[in-house]
Amino acid sequence: MIPNEDRPPLSIEFRDVGIDFDGQAALDSITFQLAPGEMLCITGSSQSGKSVLLRLAIGFLQPDRGWFDPPAERKAAEALIADGADVLGQKGIDSPSTGDAAKAAGIPWAGYNRDQSAGYEDVWLTATTYHWDVYESARIQQVLDGTWVAGNYYGNLADGFLKLATYGKSVSDETRAAIDAKAAELTAKPGSEFTGPINDNKGKEQLAAGKTHTYEELMGMAYLVEGINGEIPAS
Repeated sequence: MIPNEDRPPLSIEFRDVGIDFDGQAALDSITFQLAPGEMLCITGSSQSGKSVLLRLAIGFLQPDRGWFDPPAERKAAEALIADGADVLGQKGIDSPSTGDAAKAAGIPWAGYNRDQSAGYEDVWLTATTYHWDVYESARIQQVLDGTWVAGNYYGNLADGFLKLATYGKSVSDETRAAIDAKAAELTAKPGSEFTGPINDNKGKEQLAAGKTHTYEELMGMAYLVEGINGEIPAS
């Protein structure tokens, strides 16, 4: 057992999680985030799935669908390490599993969606963090004022939706300066990271030199960039 004071803070995220028993959905489309230190009160009638949810959260049960499977995430990270990976990153999840594997192997890792540096100080790099209040607060006020209209939104560094988490102590001053300089450049011109020329992994030009992808093009992007091995499934 790991003493409580040595355990990293736990964060939990469920995204569209579901689990079935005897062909019937016990829980479906469960989505929530619980940051370290936060408390969540679960209420419901008998047989509504409260105990099932708790068992999923602590790993006693595994979901049939959804983005939450810490044991599988840990195994995937360990497989990459065994294959020679010397740095780990994660995308689409923010459980501590990748960090636990990185810490055990003594290699650096970059997180996703939240600052998970606490407890991983020796191996933490940084993470992208997303701040939905930047979008939601303004839209909720528009609803209250009766002025809201439907539209597309793509958050960025300029409006504060996207930020970088704390840098780990292994990130050098030189690297921090380079990252900060690039962040300032992207803040001044959102979307400029998608400026051509960009070829797909089959050598076909997808974006001409000097051109920048529009929002609609990004949302419909259906190619892998040059240097990426693989194919996008036809269906």
